Amino acid sequence: MLRALAERPGWVVGRPELLRRVWPGKGADERAVEAAVTRLRAALGPYASLIRTVPERG
Repeated sequence: MLRALAERPGWVVGRPELLRRVWPGKGADERAVEAAVTRLRAALGPYASLIRTVPERG
């Protein structure tokens, strides 16, 4: 997840793309993406604000 986001700084990386990149062929759904982003933000601590959610985009 972090790599997928870091490779495109400043860009919106949508849930479908994250699903393909992080869980290819695993049958995961968008809730998995949301949970992983929440965990990533927690792990980043004071740097969590580097990851933003853009409503209706990703």
